[in-house]
Amino acid sequence: MAVDVANTVKHRRTASVTSLRETKKGCDVSNRAEIDPIVTFGAGQYGLTVLELAKSLGLGVAAFVDKSLPEGSNVQGIPVVGFAALRSRFSTPPPAVVAIGNCMARERVSSRVDALGMKRPTLIHPGAEVSPSAEIAPGCIVQFASLVWTGAVLGRGVILSPGAYVTHDAVGGDNCMVANQASVGGQVRVGARVLVGQSASLCLGVSVGDDAVVGAGAVVVRDVGAGQVVAGVPARVLSQGEIDGR
Repeated sequence: MAVDVANTVKHRRTASVTSLRETKKGCDVSNRAEIDPIVTFGAGQYGLTVLELAKSLGLGVAAFVDKSLPEGSNVQGIPVVGFAALRSRFSTPPPAVVAIGNCMARERVSSRVDALGMKRPTLIHPGAEVSPSAEIAPGCIVQFASLVWTGAVLGRGVILSPGAYVTHDAVGGDNCMVANQASVGGQVRVGARVLVGQSASLCLGVSVGDDAVVGAGAVVVRDVGAGQVVAGVPARVLSQGEIDGR
């Protein structure tokens, strides 16, 4: 099965890619002042982990944007604002981090953020390890103890949770998420908006289609089609179609 990863692979050939030689200290722009402070979209549990990540990098968070919370409220002393208030609150569009675990929702919000002309810095935890030959697009979040190995490519808005491994020459499609302790094996192709569950393993060379879900602890030894939900050891197809709550 062929997986369309063109939107990710193209990052190897465009100026939008930032080499991890530049990002290893946690930012995807050379001038740190350009991304400090940030605005974080999403003030839920994942937003709070990103708040801690930003602090570990010495970055401030100027505001949260989260429609589930009332404007004017605050989260850990940081104000909550709405999309509409961003233009009036900031003279120029501030850099933004989209801290939403649900892959589809993260893509939707990211599209709005891009339309506003907001920069999308990549945040890499000081405790993560990345290869100098790996490539990463804007808007990614690489958490503590994650590894990004030789020749790996991450598309826009990819989230690597603590302890996630993306090994040699693997490709993570736009807005996918690799959960805690999950492993993406060598030459694996992960499509857009895929969720790889906690402690799952994608074995050498498999492809996972767009919008698929790999259950926690699954061992994937063969290709997974777009939209499929797989689980088990070895992984088997449980269902097909859009999954809520990702």
